[in-house]
Amino acid sequence: MVTLTKVIKVSESKYTFESVSINPDAVNYIEPDFTTKSALQEGKFHSELNENTDFSLISLGPSGRAFTVVGDVAQVSKKLNSGKRLLKG
Repeated sequence: MVTLTKVIKVSESKYTFESVSINPDAVNYIEPDFTTKSALQEGKFHSELNENTDFSLISLGPSGRAFTVVGDVAQVSKKLNSGKRLLKG
């Protein structure tokens, strides 16, 4: 399991964050989330995030449930891949 920071849209002008643990094997795809980045640049985040912060949309499992996490696609991919370990048997 890998822990990432999930972005939660509370209202049209309010966002919050929470930690989420993800099984890297359950990830279908990761793509840039430009909508959330635009919201940050428009000042809709009441946080100390730099306006250059990037976000990624992650899709999980057969249902395709998707959510946004903090970090660009390369950063998130690297973190997910670092969570994969070979089992010695």
